[in-house]
Amino acid sequence: MCATTSIVYCLLRASTGDAASSSPSRLRGRSLGAAGTLCDIPLQSSVPSMRRVTATEPISIDDLRRLVPGRFRDFVKGVVDLRRGILLLDADMHADQEAAFLAEGSDQRDLWGINLYPQLDVPDWLEFDSMINLRPSFGNRSRGIDDEATRGAVAALVDSLVRR
Repeated sequence: MCATTSIVYCLLRASTGDAASSSPSRLRGRSLGAAGTLCDIPLQSSVPSMRRVTATEPISIDDLRRLVPGRFRDFVKGVVDLRRGILLLDADMHADQEAAFLAEGSDQRDLWGINLYPQLDVPDWLEFDSMINLRPSFGNRSRGIDDEATRGAVAALVDSLVRR
């Protein structure tokens, strides 16, 4: 069984009460051994390094354009933390960026997924479309950003962090 499969199996067992500890946080980085016991395994991150953009470390539009060929052919995925004023760029999935922010203590209510098309002009270059935005419990019932004020805040943050 591969490490990822083992971890998922282990967490599934924990969620059904079948493992020694039902706390998923206690099982992080562990796998089921041959006898079904928990054992430590080395975890390698499948998430390559992401680019962190802040007011003190903005990104130029040219640097953003250089990120485009790396994963997708015409855009770069990003997640903003509105409260902290940070943009994470360049991951396979918005969920990877969201997970990184949550691990740092960000509040999910402040996180919004976007796509940037650096070859397009304003306002077409910013797209509010991500599965992480789909949060009915927070009042957002689409993959977009339903609240106009929140869309405006995201756009303003991105405009302040990307030097055109």
